[in-house]
Amino acid sequence: MKKNVIVTGANGFLGRYLVEELLAQGYEIWAVVRDYHSDVSFIINSSVNLVFCDLKKIEDLEENIQARDFECFYHL
Repeated sequence: MKKNVIVTGANGFLGRYLVEELLAQGYEIWAVVRDYHSDVSFIINSSVNLVFCDLKKIEDLEENIQARDFECFYHL
């Protein structure tokens, strides 16, 4: 069973490298990005679940993520 992690800011400078490393280690990633206009082409992968959520509406995040068992929440 894969380990799940959440990464906010997954398409930012640090987030890109973190996602790459987590993928290399076999994690299932829930990549939270601000909006649909964000560049996410580099994180298209079967182990990456894109979640579009502006953190001004962080209360909506729970509705957008189906998994519930997470190893870690990286907030960048």
